[in-house]
Amino acid sequence: MNRCLLFLFVVVTLLSCSSVWAQSSCRSYEKSKKTGAFENTAINESSGVAASKKNPGIWWTHNDSGGKPRIYAFNEAGKDLGFFDVKGAHNLDWEDMAPGPCPDGKPCLYIGDIGDNPRFRPDITVYRVPEPDLDPTKKNKGTTATAVKFRLKYPDGSHDCEGLWIHPKTRDIVLVTKTRNGKAGIYRMPGSTPPGTETITLQKMGTIKFVGDLVTGADISPHGDQVVIRGYLFAFVYSIGIDGIPKDSTRIGKVDLGPFSQGEAVGYSADGTYLLSTTERLPAPLYRTNCAPDGPEPKPEVAPENVFEPSNEKAKEQNDAGTTDKQSSGDILREETQINPVKGACQCLNAEIGQSEVGFILGILLFLSVMRRRG
Repeated sequence: MNRCLLFLFVVVTLLSCSSVWAQSSCRSYEKSKKTGAFENTAINESSGVAASKKNPGIWWTHNDSGGKPRIYAFNEAGKDLGFFDVKGAHNLDWEDMAPGPCPDGKPCLYIGDIGDNPRFRPDITVYRVPEPDLDPTKKNKGTTATAVKFRLKYPDGSHDCEGLWIHPKTRDIVLVTKTRNGKAGIYRMPGSTPPGTETITLQKMGTIKFVGDLVTGADISPHGDQVVIRGYLFAFVYSIGIDGIPKDSTRIGKVDLGPFSQGEAVGYSADGTYLLSTTERLPAPLYRTNCAPDGPEPKPEVAPENVFEPSNEKAKEQNDAGTTDKQSSGDILREETQINPVKGACQCLNAEIGQSEVGFILGILLFLSVMRRRG
Protein backbone atom coordinates (compact mmCIF):
# COMPACT_ATOMS: atom_id res chain seq x y z
CA MET A 1 0.00 0.00 0.00
CA ASN A 2 2.79 2.41 0.88
CA ARG A 3 4.56 1.65 -2.37
CA CYS A 4 1.37 2.39 -4.31
CA LEU A 5 0.97 5.72 -2.56
CA LEU A 6 4.58 6.61 -3.25
CA PHE A 7 4.18 5.71 -6.90
CA LEU A 8 1.00 7.81 -7.09
CA PHE A 9 2.86 10.74 -5.53
CA VAL A 10 5.60 10.50 -8.17
CA VAL A 11 3.07 10.39 -11.02
CA VAL A 12 1.19 13.40 -9.65
CA THR A 13 4.48 15.29 -9.30
CA LEU A 14 5.37 14.59 -12.92
CA LEU A 15 1.95 15.65 -14.16
CA SER A 16 1.98 18.79 -12.04
CA CYS A 17 5.37 19.80 -13.37
CA SER A 18 4.20 19.25 -16.92
CA SER A 19 1.14 21.43 -16.39
CA VAL A 20 3.20 24.31 -15.00
CA TRP A 21 4.67 24.95 -18.42
CA ALA A 22 1.71 23.81 -20.51
CA GLN A 23 0.54 26.39 -23.03
CA SER A 24 -2.19 28.41 -21.33
CA SER A 25 -2.44 31.31 -23.78
CA CYS A 26 -4.16 31.17 -27.17
CA ARG A 27 -3.05 28.34 -29.42
CA SER A 28 -4.41 30.18 -32.45
CA TYR A 29 -6.47 33.27 -33.18
CA GLU A 30 -9.66 34.06 -35.05
CA LYS A 31 -10.03 36.76 -37.65
CA SER A 32 -9.93 40.25 -36.16
CA LYS A 33 -13.18 42.16 -35.72
CA LYS A 34 -13.63 45.89 -35.39
CA THR A 35 -15.13 46.88 -32.05
CA GLY A 36 -15.22 50.65 -32.47
CA ALA A 37 -12.98 53.68 -32.71
CA PHE A 38 -11.58 56.24 -30.28
CA GLU A 39 -14.35 58.65 -29.29
CA ASN A 40 -11.75 61.08 -27.97
CA THR A 41 -10.17 62.71 -31.04
CA ALA A 42 -7.29 63.93 -28.87
CA ILE A 43 -6.00 60.34 -29.16
CA ASN A 44 -4.63 60.90 -32.64
CA GLU A 45 -1.34 59.00 -32.35
CA SER A 46 -2.12 55.96 -30.20
CA SER A 47 1.21 54.21 -29.93
CA GLY A 48 0.64 51.76 -27.08
CA VAL A 49 -2.23 50.06 -25.26
CA ALA A 50 -2.44 48.27 -21.93
CA ALA A 51 -5.28 46.34 -20.35
CA SER A 52 -6.31 47.58 -16.93
CA LYS A 53 -5.69 45.13 -14.10
CA LYS A 54 -7.63 47.31 -11.68
CA ASN A 55 -10.72 48.16 -13.71
CA PRO A 56 -12.23 45.21 -15.64
CA GLY A 57 -12.93 45.94 -19.29
CA ILE A 58 -10.96 49.20 -19.29
CA TRP A 59 -7.87 49.94 -21.40
CA TRP A 60 -5.18 52.62 -21.39
CA THR A 61 -3.36 54.32 -24.24
CA HIS A 62 -1.10 57.32 -24.90
CA ASN A 63 -0.03 59.50 -27.79
CA ASP A 64 3.30 59.38 -29.58
CA SER A 65 6.20 61.83 -29.51
CA GLY A 66 5.68 65.42 -28.46
CA GLY A 67 2.34 64.81 -26.77
CA LYS A 68 1.51 65.52 -23.17
CA PRO A 69 2.65 63.03 -20.51
CA ARG A 70 -0.90 61.75 -20.36
CA ILE A 71 -2.65 58.38 -20.38
CA TYR A 72 -6.19 57.99 -21.70
CA ALA A 73 -8.82 55.53 -20.49
CA PHE A 74 -11.29 53.84 -22.85
CA ASN A 75 -13.20 50.61 -23.39
CA GLU A 76 -12.92 48.30 -26.38
CA ALA A 77 -15.74 50.16 -28.13
CA GLY A 78 -13.60 53.31 -27.90
CA LYS A 79 -15.77 55.14 -25.36
CA ASP A 80 -13.90 58.09 -23.85
CA LEU A 81 -13.38 57.56 -20.11
CA GLY A 82 -11.09 60.53 -19.55
CA PHE A 83 -7.40 60.93 -18.88
CA PHE A 84 -4.73 61.22 -16.20
CA ASP A 85 -1.55 63.27 -16.41
CA VAL A 86 1.49 61.27 -15.31
CA LYS A 87 3.14 63.21 -12.51
CA GLY A 88 6.90 63.61 -12.83
CA ALA A 89 7.04 62.32 -16.43
CA HIS A 90 7.93 63.89 -19.78
CA ASN A 91 6.95 62.73 -23.26
CA LEU A 92 9.94 62.94 -25.55
CA ASP A 93 8.90 59.93 -27.63
CA TRP A 94 6.46 57.59 -25.89
CA GLU A 95 6.17 54.46 -28.02
CA ASP A 96 4.60 51.70 -25.93
CA MET A 97 3.06 50.91 -22.58
CA ALA A 98 2.37 47.73 -20.65
CA PRO A 99 0.65 46.54 -17.49
CA GLY A 100 2.79 44.96 -14.81
CA PRO A 101 3.01 44.45 -11.08
CA CYS A 102 4.28 47.12 -8.73
CA PRO A 103 6.91 45.95 -6.20
CA ASP A 104 4.07 45.44 -3.71
CA GLY A 105 2.13 43.33 -6.22
CA LYS A 106 -0.53 45.94 -6.95
CA PRO A 107 -1.26 46.94 -10.59
CA CYS A 108 1.18 49.34 -12.20
CA LEU A 109 1.49 50.82 -15.67
CA TYR A 110 4.88 51.02 -17.39
CA ILE A 111 5.32 53.67 -20.08
CA GLY A 112 8.20 53.50 -22.55
CA ASP A 113 9.79 56.79 -23.59
CA ILE A 114 11.95 54.67 -25.88
CA GLY A 115 11.55 56.01 -29.42
CA ASP A 116 14.68 57.19 -31.21
CA ASN A 117 14.24 57.25 -34.99
CA PRO A 118 17.48 59.21 -35.60
CA ARG A 119 19.26 56.97 -33.07
CA PHE A 120 21.04 59.70 -31.15
CA ARG A 121 19.68 59.34 -27.60
CA PRO A 122 22.36 58.38 -25.05
CA ASP A 123 19.67 56.90 -22.81
CA ILE A 124 15.95 56.17 -22.76
CA THR A 125 13.35 56.10 -19.99
CA VAL A 126 10.69 53.73 -18.74
CA TYR A 127 8.21 55.17 -16.23
CA ARG A 128 6.39 53.07 -13.66
CA VAL A 129 3.26 54.43 -12.04
CA PRO A 130 0.50 52.82 -9.93
CA GLU A 131 -2.61 52.37 -12.04
CA PRO A 132 -5.03 55.14 -11.07
CA ASP A 133 -8.56 54.61 -9.82
CA LEU A 134 -11.33 55.68 -12.19
CA ASP A 135 -15.09 55.71 -12.45
CA PRO A 136 -16.10 53.75 -15.58
CA THR A 137 -19.44 55.61 -15.73
CA LYS A 138 -17.98 59.03 -16.50
CA LYS A 139 -15.10 60.92 -18.05
CA ASN A 140 -12.32 61.02 -15.51
CA LYS A 141 -9.74 63.74 -15.13
CA GLY A 142 -6.84 63.64 -12.72
CA THR A 143 -3.16 63.14 -12.03
CA THR A 144 -1.38 59.92 -11.19
CA ALA A 145 0.99 59.33 -8.33
CA THR A 146 4.56 60.41 -9.01
CA ALA A 147 6.12 58.13 -11.59
CA VAL A 148 9.20 56.07 -10.78
CA LYS A 149 11.83 56.61 -13.46
CA PHE A 150 14.20 54.02 -14.91
CA ARG A 151 16.89 55.62 -17.04
CA LEU A 152 18.26 52.94 -19.37
CA LYS A 153 20.97 52.62 -21.99
CA TYR A 154 21.87 49.91 -24.47
CA PRO A 155 25.18 48.07 -24.17
CA ASP A 156 25.88 48.46 -27.92
CA GLY A 157 24.89 52.00 -28.92
CA SER A 158 21.61 53.80 -29.53
CA HIS A 159 18.56 52.02 -30.99
CA ASP A 160 15.10 52.98 -32.05
CA CYS A 161 12.54 51.00 -30.08
CA GLU A 162 8.75 50.68 -30.04
CA GLY A 163 8.11 47.35 -28.30
CA LEU A 164 7.86 46.93 -24.53
CA TRP A 165 6.49 44.36 -22.08
CA ILE A 166 6.76 43.63 -18.38
CA HIS A 167 7.02 40.04 -17.19
CA PRO A 168 3.99 39.44 -14.92
CA LYS A 169 6.00 37.37 -12.41
CA THR A 170 9.55 38.78 -12.42
CA ARG A 171 8.76 42.43 -13.34
CA ASP A 172 11.55 42.24 -15.94
CA ILE A 173 11.39 45.11 -18.43
CA VAL A 174 11.90 43.76 -21.96
CA LEU A 175 12.43 45.95 -25.04
CA VAL A 176 12.30 44.95 -28.73
CA THR A 177 14.09 47.28 -31.12
CA LYS A 178 12.83 48.56 -34.46
CA THR A 179 15.28 47.84 -37.27
CA ARG A 180 15.02 47.58 -41.05
CA ASN A 181 17.50 44.73 -41.50
CA GLY A 182 15.04 42.03 -40.45
CA LYS A 183 16.64 41.43 -37.04
CA ALA A 184 15.13 42.94 -33.91
CA GLY A 185 17.24 43.14 -30.77
CA ILE A 186 15.86 41.89 -27.44
CA TYR A 187 17.05 43.73 -24.32
CA ARG A 188 16.16 43.25 -20.67
CA MET A 189 16.35 45.00 -17.33
CA PRO A 190 15.82 42.52 -14.45
CA GLY A 191 12.78 43.36 -12.39
CA SER A 192 14.84 43.32 -9.20
CA THR A 193 16.82 46.37 -10.38
CA PRO A 194 16.12 49.36 -8.13
CA PRO A 195 15.39 52.74 -9.71
CA GLY A 196 17.63 55.69 -8.99
CA THR A 197 19.69 58.47 -10.46
CA GLU A 198 22.21 56.10 -12.08
CA THR A 199 21.75 55.00 -15.67
CA ILE A 200 21.09 51.26 -15.94
CA THR A 201 22.73 49.27 -18.74
CA LEU A 202 20.34 46.84 -20.37
CA GLN A 203 21.27 43.20 -20.97
CA LYS A 204 21.18 42.09 -24.60
CA MET A 205 19.34 38.78 -24.70
CA GLY A 206 19.60 38.09 -28.43
CA THR A 207 17.90 38.89 -31.71
CA ILE A 208 14.86 37.60 -33.54
CA LYS A 209 14.06 37.69 -37.23
CA PHE A 210 11.21 40.07 -37.99
CA VAL A 211 10.94 40.01 -41.74
CA GLY A 212 8.44 41.87 -43.90
CA ASP A 213 7.63 44.66 -41.46
CA LEU A 214 9.03 46.82 -38.65
CA VAL A 215 8.46 46.26 -34.91
CA THR A 216 5.97 48.87 -33.66
CA GLY A 217 4.54 47.28 -30.50
CA ALA A 218 4.58 44.23 -28.24
CA ASP A 219 3.03 42.65 -25.16
CA ILE A 220 3.26 39.57 -22.96
CA SER A 221 0.30 37.40 -21.99
CA PRO A 222 -0.91 37.63 -18.38
CA HIS A 223 0.10 33.96 -18.00
CA GLY A 224 3.71 34.84 -18.88
CA ASP A 225 3.96 32.06 -21.47
CA GLN A 226 3.52 33.94 -24.74
CA VAL A 227 4.39 37.28 -26.35
CA VAL A 228 3.01 39.09 -29.36
CA ILE A 229 5.24 41.39 -31.42
CA ARG A 230 3.54 43.53 -34.04
CA GLY A 231 4.52 45.63 -37.02
CA TYR A 232 2.60 48.11 -39.11
CA LEU A 233 0.82 45.30 -40.96
CA PHE A 234 0.86 42.07 -38.95
CA ALA A 235 2.12 40.38 -35.80
CA PHE A 236 4.04 37.28 -34.77
CA VAL A 237 3.24 35.22 -31.67
CA TYR A 238 5.96 33.41 -29.71
CA SER A 239 5.98 30.87 -26.92
CA ILE A 240 8.38 31.77 -24.14
CA GLY A 241 9.98 29.85 -21.27
CA ILE A 242 11.02 30.85 -17.78
CA ASP A 243 13.46 33.47 -19.09
CA GLY A 244 10.59 35.34 -20.77
CA ILE A 245 12.56 35.87 -23.98
CA PRO A 246 11.18 34.99 -27.45
CA LYS A 247 13.41 33.18 -29.93
CA ASP A 248 13.10 32.30 -33.59
CA SER A 249 12.72 28.64 -32.62
CA THR A 250 9.63 29.38 -30.51
CA ARG A 251 7.68 31.46 -33.00
CA ILE A 252 4.19 29.97 -33.32
CA GLY A 253 2.91 31.91 -36.29
CA LYS A 254 1.56 35.10 -37.80
CA VAL A 255 -1.54 36.97 -36.61
CA ASP A 256 -3.56 39.41 -38.68
CA LEU A 257 -4.57 42.20 -36.31
CA GLY A 258 -6.80 44.11 -38.72
CA PRO A 259 -6.51 46.63 -41.57
CA PHE A 260 -4.53 49.59 -40.24
CA SER A 261 -2.96 52.56 -41.97
CA GLN A 262 -0.14 52.63 -39.42
CA GLY A 263 -0.69 49.99 -36.77
CA GLU A 264 1.42 50.59 -33.68
CA ALA A 265 -0.33 49.27 -30.58
CA VAL A 266 -1.27 45.79 -29.37
CA GLY A 267 -2.09 44.33 -25.97
CA TYR A 268 -3.41 41.17 -24.36
CA SER A 269 -6.69 41.42 -22.51
CA ALA A 270 -6.48 41.13 -18.73
CA ASP A 271 -7.54 37.48 -18.90
CA GLY A 272 -5.43 36.67 -21.96
CA THR A 273 -8.37 35.58 -24.13
CA TYR A 274 -7.96 38.17 -26.87
CA LEU A 275 -5.72 40.86 -28.34
CA LEU A 276 -6.72 44.50 -28.80
CA SER A 277 -4.95 46.62 -31.37
CA THR A 278 -5.18 50.10 -32.83
CA THR A 279 -3.34 52.61 -34.98
CA GLU A 280 -1.90 56.06 -35.15
CA ARG A 281 -3.79 58.71 -37.15
CA LEU A 282 -7.51 59.43 -37.27
CA PRO A 283 -9.90 57.81 -37.57
CA ALA A 284 -8.38 55.29 -35.16
CA PRO A 285 -10.29 51.99 -35.22
CA LEU A 286 -10.01 49.31 -32.55
CA TYR A 287 -9.77 45.64 -33.50
CA ARG A 288 -10.27 42.63 -31.27
CA THR A 289 -8.58 39.32 -32.10
CA ASN A 290 -10.13 36.46 -30.13
CA CYS A 291 -8.60 33.13 -29.23
CA ALA A 292 -9.77 30.38 -31.57
CA PRO A 293 -11.91 27.96 -29.53
CA ASP A 294 -10.29 24.75 -30.78
CA GLY A 295 -7.06 25.76 -32.40
CA PRO A 296 -4.33 23.31 -33.43
CA GLU A 297 -1.40 22.54 -31.16
CA PRO A 298 1.14 25.36 -31.64
CA LYS A 299 4.24 24.37 -33.58
CA PRO A 300 7.22 26.73 -33.81
CA GLU A 301 7.89 27.70 -37.41
CA VAL A 302 11.16 28.38 -39.20
CA ALA A 303 11.84 32.10 -39.47
CA PRO A 304 12.61 33.29 -43.04
CA GLU A 305 16.04 34.57 -43.97
CA ASN A 306 15.31 37.43 -46.38
CA VAL A 307 15.68 41.05 -45.29
CA PHE A 308 12.89 43.63 -45.31
CA GLU A 309 13.65 46.40 -47.80
CA PRO A 310 10.28 48.06 -48.59
CA SER A 311 10.07 50.78 -51.17
CA ASN A 312 7.81 52.89 -48.92
CA GLU A 313 10.06 52.64 -45.85
CA LYS A 314 11.02 56.30 -45.94
CA ALA A 315 7.40 57.39 -46.07
CA LYS A 316 6.53 55.25 -43.06
CA GLU A 317 9.39 56.63 -41.01
CA GLN A 318 8.56 60.23 -41.95
CA ASN A 319 5.00 59.62 -40.82
CA ASP A 320 6.48 58.53 -37.50
CA ALA A 321 8.21 61.93 -37.13
CA GLY A 322 11.77 60.75 -37.58
CA THR A 323 14.43 59.60 -39.96
CA THR A 324 14.96 56.12 -41.36
CA ASP A 325 16.41 53.35 -39.25
CA LYS A 326 20.03 52.31 -39.43
CA GLN A 327 21.24 48.76 -39.27
CA SER A 328 21.20 47.20 -35.82
CA SER A 329 24.59 46.10 -34.49
CA GLY A 330 25.55 42.98 -32.59
CA ASP A 331 24.59 39.34 -32.54
CA ILE A 332 23.34 37.22 -29.68
CA LEU A 333 25.55 37.89 -26.65
CA ARG A 334 24.00 35.34 -24.38
CA GLU A 335 21.57 32.51 -25.08
CA GLU A 336 19.71 31.41 -21.96
CA THR A 337 18.24 27.98 -21.39
CA GLN A 338 15.00 27.73 -23.36
CA ILE A 339 12.00 25.87 -22.09
CA ASN A 340 9.32 25.61 -24.73
CA PRO A 341 5.99 25.33 -22.90
CA VAL A 342 4.56 23.07 -25.61
CA LYS A 343 7.28 20.40 -25.42
CA GLY A 344 6.12 18.59 -22.32
CA ALA A 345 7.41 17.53 -18.95
CA CYS A 346 11.04 16.56 -19.64
CA GLN A 347 12.31 20.09 -20.08
CA CYS A 348 10.13 21.18 -17.21
CA LEU A 349 11.80 18.70 -14.91
CA ASN A 350 15.30 19.72 -15.94
CA ALA A 351 14.64 23.41 -15.47
CA GLU A 352 12.09 23.66 -12.71
CA ILE A 353 13.14 21.04 -10.18
CA GLY A 354 16.71 20.33 -11.23
CA GLN A 355 18.68 17.29 -12.31
CA SER A 356 19.27 16.04 -8.78
CA GLU A 357 15.54 15.87 -8.14
CA VAL A 358 15.05 14.10 -11.46
CA GLY A 359 17.64 11.53 -10.40
CA PHE A 360 15.86 11.08 -7.08
CA ILE A 361 12.52 10.46 -8.79
CA LEU A 362 14.05 8.03 -11.28
CA GLY A 363 15.71 6.25 -8.37
CA ILE A 364 12.33 5.85 -6.66
CA LEU A 365 10.83 4.44 -9.85
CA LEU A 366 13.72 1.99 -10.21
CA PHE A 367 13.37 0.96 -6.56
CA LEU A 368 9.65 0.32 -7.01
CA SER A 369 10.33 -1.74 -10.09
CA VAL A 370 12.86 -3.92 -8.22
CA MET A 371 10.56 -4.38 -5.21
CA ARG A 372 7.71 -5.37 -7.50
CA ARG A 373 9.83 -8.09 -9.13
CA ARG A 374 10.91 -9.43 -5.74
CA GLY A 375 7.32 -9.47 -4.58
